[in-house]
Amino acid sequence: MLERLKLDQTRIITHLVLLLFSILGCLLTYLYAPNSSLSEVLTIGMGYVALLLLALTLLIGPLNLWRKRRNPVNLNLRRDVGIWSALTGLLHVLFSFQLPQDGDPLSYFFAKSPTGYAPPEPNLASLSNYTGLIATVIMLALLVTSNQLSLRYLKGKHWKLVQRFNYPLVVLVLIHTFGYQILNIRESIFAYSVIALSLLTGVVQLGGVLVMRRRMQQRQVTHATPVGTTSSVTPNLAPIPADLARRQFLTIAGGAILGGLTVGTVLGRTLLSDHHEDSDEAELPYSETTPSASSSNNQNGRSRGGSGAVGPNNPLQPTTLANGSNLASGQTTNTRSIVLSNTSKLAPGSAVKFTTPDTRESAFLVRQKDGSVKAYSSVCTHRPYALVFDGNQQALVCNLHNVPFEVKSGTPTRRPARTALKSFQVQIDGQGNIIYLQA
Repeated sequence: MLERLKLDQTRIITHLVLLLFSILGCLLTYLYAPNSSLSEVLTIGMGYVALLLLALTLLIGPLNLWRKRRNPVNLNLRRDVGIWSALTGLLHVLFSFQLPQDGDPLSYFFAKSPTGYAPPEPNLASLSNYTGLIATVIMLALLVTSNQLSLRYLKGKHWKLVQRFNYPLVVLVLIHTFGYQILNIRESIFAYSVIALSLLTGVVQLGGVLVMRRRMQQRQVTHATPVGTTSSVTPNLAPIPADLARRQFLTIAGGAILGGLTVGTVLGRTLLSDHHEDSDEAELPYSETTPSASSSNNQNGRSRGGSGAVGPNNPLQPTTLANGSNLASGQTTNTRSIVLSNTSKLAPGSAVKFTTPDTRESAFLVRQKDGSVKAYSSVCTHRPYALVFDGNQQALVCNLHNVPFEVKSGTPTRRPARTALKSFQVQIDGQGNIIYLQA
């Protein structure tokens, strides 16, 4: 009983380590793309964690053979890692279904038509999505059978046959991963890392096959030796000590987590310093006022802010802007507001950069061609890169991946960006003042 309890405690520690590893993957993803939505962060983080754990399930068996250990049908460590690989993979799928802009996950697999759904076009996106769908079905089957009850019911041989679907699963996952790396225009380091992981797994698996073949030959020689004689070739298959492999795994995983936290801290600081690019353009001056005082501020061409006033002596020229935010609305019950500009200073179809008075965020004030005004954050929601205003497209554009965010709602019109820009509330009063409404 005590031995069983000790084993259960060890497995619990293993699951906790795998949980921390999964959380670390999401944390690193957030540091990589801090302006992404929670669903996108969890989708990317869980996806790469699932891939790493899946590769680990294929490394444990051959490494045991290389170390001259027996490789039983059911190795608890390998099964536990496989369970977490399936769980994180399924969470990756679940959160990815929340990413389509139309809110319809079927758009991953079908093209919408006036009469309903139609077969998708044969392209990289549909290939990636359907390989991911097949991989999800296999992951579900492996997860459902990764328990002692299934092992007893199916018996060792048939249970092992089901678990061998892990091999085609790896191929499908790699196709899905590379497809989305191309679609999302990921940095080359992601592709190189996955290629290196694939080569490592393939080499280790090949080595395991060679070791197995050599041991089979050794057994044949041993069995062919007449009784009473000894063979110079004897297999050396020591049993695995109860917790040796698991302790080694926990040691390596603990070191990986600590190393990942260190790398993540450095990565986060680097990304935040490198990608938040500041432009040299003059920002929009503003003045504090109230709705009742906005008229007099405009007429006098001065504001309570003094030199930062907007008025006839301080004309504003629309400039190219950086960093973007989401949709601005109009009405609020706030009694305190900020005059940003006047419609006479901001022509329809133009934009100017400003810093939000309350949160100190870099943003765009955009006057649309119909005369309405919107204010958006000036940072791309896919990666923290500065946006610029394109008057021809009437969009805020991220030059990193050439993604336009249309100015009517702040939504991106193409991938890899999926999330709309953050918006700030602005409105025009009766005197044409463009007023920022504090939250």
